[in-house]
Amino acid sequence: KYFTESLLFKDLFLKREPEPWIPKWIAKASMAQFFESFDFDKIDYNTHMGTNVKLPNVWVGDEGLEISVGAKGRETLKLLPSPFPSHSDHDLVVHVPAAKVHFMGDILFNAVTPVMWAGTFDQCVAVCDHYARLSGTA
Repeated sequence: KYFTESLLFKDLFLKREPEPWIPKWIAKASMAQFFESFDFDKIDYNTHMGTNVKLPNVWVGDEGLEISVGAKGRETLKLLPSPFPSHSDHDLVVHVPAAKVHFMGDILFNAVTPVMWAGTFDQCVAVCDHYARLSGTA
């Protein structure tokens, strides 16, 4: 039975104004069925599937982080934090200044509504609009 057809949903959400925690809670509840077979607490992230996982050792601050890439480091990419929660509360956008392109990751989906763990649909749209203005494509 769908979550929205349950009495819990009707009693909690349709009879009053939404609370700030509801979008995150609904997203987790609706996605739980896809993750219930995974026991993330038992994963050894250092050796999972023969992969040596390296934890991040660089901080991407509020102003972002520039990275030189390419054969001779001539191309510059910039990692930018989302100005506010959208898909999650720690989204990063990759900006390629030379191409005036922003890679939005899980903030933007094609033909479907993105999964929003921490933000709202309007915040996802606002983040996209924000970076479109910065790249001059809005």
